[in-house]
Amino acid sequence: MAKVNPFRIGGEAIRAGERASLAIPLPQQFSCVPVYMPVKVIHGKKPGPCMLITAAMCGDEVTGTEIVNRLYQHSALKHVHGTVILVPAVNVYGIMNRTRFLPSGELLDEHFPGSEHGTLAARICYLIDTMLFSQTDYAIDLKTGSLNHTNLPQVFAALDDPQCAELANAFLVPVVSDVEIEPGSYRELAYKYNTPLLVYEAGEALRSDEHTIKVGVRGIINVMRLLNILKEAPAFPKKIQQFVAYSSSWVRAPCSGMARVKCRLGDQVSQGDVLAVVDDPFADGIQQTIVAPHEGVVVSRNTLPLVHEGDTLVQVAAFKRMDEASSHLMTWRKNRDDLSQIDMIKHD
Repeated sequence: MAKVNPFRIGGEAIRAGERASLAIPLPQQFSCVPVYMPVKVIHGKKPGPCMLITAAMCGDEVTGTEIVNRLYQHSALKHVHGTVILVPAVNVYGIMNRTRFLPSGELLDEHFPGSEHGTLAARICYLIDTMLFSQTDYAIDLKTGSLNHTNLPQVFAALDDPQCAELANAFLVPVVSDVEIEPGSYRELAYKYNTPLLVYEAGEALRSDEHTIKVGVRGIINVMRLLNILKEAPAFPKKIQQFVAYSSSWVRAPCSGMARVKCRLGDQVSQGDVLAVVDDPFADGIQQTIVAPHEGVVVSRNTLPLVHEGDTLVQVAAFKRMDEASSHLMTWRKNRDDLSQIDMIKHD
C-alpha cells in the first residue's frame, strides 16, 4: 500500500489517520479583536482525492454551518480515503453580525481569486485560493435562500462537464440547475483550477431547517461514496432521473402590502395559476392577485408577509419534461418527513 504523506495546511502537518481543528488567522476587527476562520481536516490512512466543503460564504447561511458540523461528527467519515477539508464558516465576520456581508460591505463571492494586498474581501479570497482551493480535487459549497426566502433543495453545477453532472445527480435533490460563470465568483475559481464544484442551496438565511440539513448531509456522503472517498457503494441506482431546470423567473409584488403566498415549494403551476395575493395592510379592501407567468415548479418563496412593491415573492423554474418532473417532486414531498424511505446512509 502506498504511503500517505502528511497533509499540510496553515503551517500545520496532519498525519495519515489524524483529524485536526485549525484556526486560520484573518484580519482583526478595528477594536483589535482577533478573528479566525475555523478549518477542520480529516486526513485518511489511505490515499484518495481531496474534497473541500465550505459553508457560510455569506455569513447568514447558517444551515450550511450545521451540515458541516454534522459531517465532521458523522461515523461514516471515520474511514476516509484521501482528505476532507471542512470550513463551517468562511465569512466569520458575517456570522458574528448575522449578515451576508463583510464589515467592508463586500460579498466574498464577488472577489475571487483575490489579492494578498487588496480589499478585505480580496484578502480572504486570496487565502481561500492559496491555502485551501489550490489543494482541492473536488469542492462543495453550501448556501441557503436569501433572508425571508426559503428554497427547495437544489444543486447548481456546470452540467456541460460530465463528471460534474454525475456528481450533481448523486446528490439526489429535487432540482438540478446549470450555472453561468460570473466574474469574481467562487465558480470562476473552480473553473480556473478545472475543479468540479457543486453548490447545494436549500432553506432560508438565518433559519435552521432540519429537512434541508439532513438532505445536505446525505447528499454529500453519497457524493463521497461515488468518488471512493468513502468505500461504501453509493446507495442509489446508477441510472436515476435527473430533472434539470433550464430557466427560472421571479414573480414580484405589483404593490406594497400584506402578501399571502398560496403555493408551496415543489408545487407544479400552470400559466395563470394564482401564486399570491397582496392586500392593503389597513384593510381598505384593495387586493392584487399575482399569477404564474409560465408553467413550472415553485423553487423559492417569500416567507415575510409585509412586502414592498417590487419585492420578490415566488420563483418558478421551468423543465423540459414537466410531467415527469412534477411526479418526481410530488414523491419528494411525500418523503420529506421520512427520509428513511431513501436509505442513503447506513450509520445515522
